[in-house]
Amino acid sequence: MVTASKGTGIQAKADIYSPASPTSSKPNAVKLPKLLPVDQSASVSVQGRIQELWNEYRKIDQELQRQLREDSQEIESKTYDKVRAVNERFKATVESLRDKARIAYQRGDSRFWQIAQEEIKHASEKASQEQSSLLEGSWNERQKLWMRSQKERAELYQNTLLTEQEIRQAARPVLSPQDRTLILSECDKFEQIVDYEHTHGTLATARTYAVTNLYRIVGANSSAKTLEGIPNPSAVSTVYGVIDLDYFFDVIQFTFDLRSTIGLAYRLIKWGANIAKRLGMTGGATTGAYEDSQEALAVNLAKEGKAFRDLWPAEFLGACRNR
Repeated sequence: MVTASKGTGIQAKADIYSPASPTSSKPNAVKLPKLLPVDQSASVSVQGRIQELWNEYRKIDQELQRQLREDSQEIESKTYDKVRAVNERFKATVESLRDKARIAYQRGDSRFWQIAQEEIKHASEKASQEQSSLLEGSWNERQKLWMRSQKERAELYQNTLLTEQEIRQAARPVLSPQDRTLILSECDKFEQIVDYEHTHGTLATARTYAVTNLYRIVGANSSAKTLEGIPNPSAVSTVYGVIDLDYFFDVIQFTFDLRSTIGLAYRLIKWGANIAKRLGMTGGATTGAYEDSQEALAVNLAKEGKAFRDLWPAEFLGACRNR
């Protein structure tokens, strides 16, 4: 049976016990994994956690269906064994009565033959009723199993939905203590970027505000805007934690906002950045892909389809100004 527990936070899980076989005292237990809380400061993919959750749901749902089939088949098999036993007893009764009737007839008593025929008819009706009762009982028992299984599957689905909601809710934190050091010029720039996105779209915003401004690269300098007001674009506060905003801009603009290609684009951009550092064109130490947690978080957020309005929603901007 299902023991569904909403739990608290993201640690909610469901203990699923598949329908016990009528002859089995050991139910087959399967459980949803205990998911860890979302770490807002690390490169955590919320979508990956949700995908893992639903993968587990499908495994458990398939297990429940398999157990239902096995239990139903076991009931059906035992029922037909009983039906065959009733049939064998009836055949034995008929043979016995016919043997007695033949012996009586040979002795000159013809009345027993008619009596035997009546007893055979009565035994046939009794066997038929017994078999019908067995088949009806089997059907009712299998129906109860089916209804119980459907209830368990529905509870499993609802519990998985609740857990997904908790994962998503945990991925939208309020301002953390480090965010309270934001200066007003950063709040202004966040709002400016979100407003620009509302008018021109995510891709155009990334191209316009990126340090490696694509419009400037192709010669349309008048479209370029700066990140003046943000002291360090490599460490920018968002509702998901501190990210490297430069990489968030770049993986969107250089993939033309095709999120499925962001992983490859990031590695190419990272390779180019490391080459520039080795040649002394830019400063800083070289790092591998996803080694920098702020870069990794930025790239994973971009992969998940997050836009600038998701990084700095209205409640974040309000808290930024009114802290």
